[in-house]
Amino acid sequence: MRSYQKDFLEMGVAFRSEITDKAAHAEASEALKRAEYEQNRDEVLLGRAIDADAKEGDTFAKLARYERSLERSFHRASTSFAVYRTNARTVPLGRS
Repeated sequence: MRSYQKDFLEMGVAFRSEITDKAAHAEASEALKRAEYEQNRDEVLLGRAIDADAKEGDTFAKLARYERSLERSFHRASTSFAVYRTNARTVPLGRS
């Protein structure tokens, strides 16, 4: 974006920039917004975390361990929900 701006500092004023090509500046501003959005997406952050962790060498072992933990949690929740549904069907309305 700097190539489409001209600092007033060059002209002796230090508080503003003059946009010399409005269309190119608008396009560059939009590209900057998209880049900032892409930079902060969850997938990108997760990728960075995995990349940083990969330097230790046991990344996939950790991912497998996390996956097993999530599967166990899901199975426990699913089983509890099934028991709850079964009990809810057997209790007559108006009684708890």
